[in-house]
Amino acid sequence: MKPAVRLLLGAVVAVSITIALGFFSRMPVSGAHEAQAALRFSWRLRAEEAGECQRPSAEELADLPAHMRNPDACVGRVPAHRLLVQVDGEERFDIMIEASGVRGDRPLFVFRELLLSPGRHDVRVSFAPPDVDGTGEGGLFLDTALDLGAGDVRLVTRNEDTGALEIARPRG
Repeated sequence: MKPAVRLLLGAVVAVSITIALGFFSRMPVSGAHEAQAALRFSWRLRAEEAGECQRPSAEELADLPAHMRNPDACVGRVPAHRLLVQVDGEERFDIMIEASGVRGDRPLFVFRELLLSPGRHDVRVSFAPPDVDGTGEGGLFLDTALDLGAGDVRLVTRNEDTGALEIARPRG
């Protein structure tokens, strides 16, 4: 086959694949869960916010090499927290979230999704160390009612100003 014919054939195949890819990427896809609503949980909790932060003393800093000295660094282990989610009185999540990192000093991250039927739901969320009972300080708590339609998505997240859990609509 001549090089010019091979080049033309390759160009035709490449353009055809590009057009087909563009066509199929715009096709609507019906999701299996479009008749349901979603409740998403997304936040992080750092050691300072968990009340477990300790600033290094002058003696501790003196023991470190100069390039590793950071007097503003937070040193401490972030305690594991229990994520407990109840919807209409039924327990839906009961998960222990632990900090990552060799010393367990990384933030706690929560990324979960819960599918719900459309309608009104009473939602209770507790995110606290296991020894906190949910009525006092030392954790994050939310008790609210939600009206959800088919395809609705609500986000349970931390308010940046107050640090409390709140319900928000996801961006986008």
